[in-house]
Amino acid sequence: MNRPVRVSVVLLSLAALAGCTSTARPRAGSLASAGGAATRVAADSVREAAASVDRYVEAQLLLAPLTGRPDPAEETLATLRKVRSVLAARGDAMSELGAAYAGLDALAAFDAADQVERGVNDLAGAVSAYREALGRPAAAPVPAFGLSKGLGAFAGARHAARLKKASAAIRESLERFVALLRTEREVHASLRRALVEGQGTAARAFAALGLARPGTLLAPHAAAFGLAWDEKEYDGALALLRKEPSITGRPGANREDDLRAALDRVLEHRVARRVDLEGALVDETLAGLEALVLAHRSFEAKQETDLAAVHGHVAAVRALLDEYRAAAGK
Repeated sequence: MNRPVRVSVVLLSLAALAGCTSTARPRAGSLASAGGAATRVAADSVREAAASVDRYVEAQLLLAPLTGRPDPAEETLATLRKVRSVLAARGDAMSELGAAYAGLDALAAFDAADQVERGVNDLAGAVSAYREALGRPAAAPVPAFGLSKGLGAFAGARHAARLKKASAAIRESLERFVALLRTEREVHASLRRALVEGQGTAARAFAALGLARPGTLLAPHAAAFGLAWDEKEYDGALALLRKEPSITGRPGANREDDLRAALDRVLEHRVARRVDLEGALVDETLAGLEALVLAHRSFEAKQETDLAAVHGHVAAVRALLDEYRAAAGK
């Protein structure tokens, strides 16, 4: 008499476990997809900052003989090399985070234990290397991550447990990375602003010396109302402008000087806008990664995983990067 009851209980338990797994797989896949997207835009932001360091150094070296300013001090160059190594370590961490999410996605789609183990362990190592690049005291070693091999009975439930374990391991490394980035937030934002201002000073100096042609800057304004910018006519137009006195009435100044003054104001505006964007990029990138941590926690608690905040921050970073590149004339 009791046997049918026991069988029913077992069947109900198996059904519940199967249901848990059937929801865990797509939720893990969605989490991995959102994590991959957040990682890619964060990596793009890091690449922009790293390229800015190189351009800044070159700009300062060019400015010295052209304007009489001293060459960058060796201390400054050493600091910039340190910054470059920190950014490289941050970029490596982002790359490994992306690989970890690819492993989580593969584990959600099929049994890819080796791939997710490799991704999680490489991520932990990259975050430790980033901490070292920042000059922070060494943290306690992170134990190697591993998943039990072979699913056997109750395979669905064990697979769900694997997904939860992998999510927790990725989240723990992500939390360590976010904590490091948060403490460096103001330094990082200030650095990026200084790099932009330095590059802007160089661009304005080149324009003032007549070494930079403004066609790329002026062409969009002409095209906005159907006019075509003709680079071949620029030199002839300048020759005519030199013959006309400046509208400012300054003695010895001509219309070419007016044009250069106008270009300088536009460049000043672009530099100021890019400086504003630097802080916004850092804030949105950090907020996106923090939202990702919360999404991991929801997944591991078997709660509804709301990824809207992650996707919102990803879209915001992309928009800021597009505007940033437009302000740089890219």
